[in-house]
Amino acid sequence: MANSLYTAPDVVALANALASKDLVLAQTVNRDYEANYGGGKGTSVNVRVPAVLKARTRDLTNDAGTGQASAFVVDTVTETTFTVALDENPYSVVALNDRERTFELEDFGRQILAPQIDAIVDWIESKVAAEMAALADAVASFDAYAPTNPTALFTDVRQTLRENGLPVTGLIAAVGTQVWKEMGDAKVFSDQGSQTTNPSVPGSKNVAGFDAFETNRVAPREIVFYHKAAFTLAVRAPQAPNGAPFSASVASNGFAMLHIQDYDSNIGSDRSLLSTFIGTQYLAARKVDRSGATATIVSVPSAYRVVTVLPV
Repeated sequence: MANSLYTAPDVVALANALASKDLVLAQTVNRDYEANYGGGKGTSVNVRVPAVLKARTRDLTNDAGTGQASAFVVDTVTETTFTVALDENPYSVVALNDRERTFELEDFGRQILAPQIDAIVDWIESKVAAEMAALADAVASFDAYAPTNPTALFTDVRQTLRENGLPVTGLIAAVGTQVWKEMGDAKVFSDQGSQTTNPSVPGSKNVAGFDAFETNRVAPREIVFYHKAAFTLAVRAPQAPNGAPFSASVASNGFAMLHIQDYDSNIGSDRSLLSTFIGTQYLAARKVDRSGATATIVSVPSAYRVVTVLPV
């Protein structure tokens, strides 16, 4: 499509292909709250944490000779909330003057739209990685890492997450390139076969119950162990302005953005604008403690960042 801007179907098709290819970390985290953002709902969502109760029992034998069972104890249902905010608006604006469009632009999708989409996708991935990097290094909380037996660290962390109340399914490990190499050298994957364990993450392997995958978004000697619900990501496309001559909403795998094409007469240029709204947040797990007279919810880690240290 030489020397012309894309139509809406062209934009959607190209954006879907590029976004699906490069969104990796973003596809492993929780996206369930995106539907709570929209017109009239504001940019923050208060997510309710269900109340928990502890069952009680009554003594049905005679109570002090009265023949009456003990009275019911009445509990109160109390919910807690946490807030997730859409607080950033990554965008890319590219101007094309008449000379560029006439003599230099051969393929708008490849030369203009593709770099714009790549820039926004990279921003989203970086935001998820930054949430993970903000976790304190928990290396001291677990057994020493051994490059000859990397799986031991995985089983140790898994035990802790399970004791924190995290379910068996949905456990994920984002592994740095150096640690992934050491896992390969230690033959960790030799019994795993060639099948991926998580279709949304090409190359993932089941390691001690984790869907483990290699990524250069974390440090080479780093592993981030987490449950899918530990990190929340929301991506919503802005509403198209009424005055835009061309606009298209793009969505793929939960990735959404707005594309606008218009003409700026002040500078004599067509413009291509891509933008989206995003928000990310780490959410601790809620563990039910029924050891006291009433059940309570205790916040416990749902993710651990471990910077592996080689033995001295």
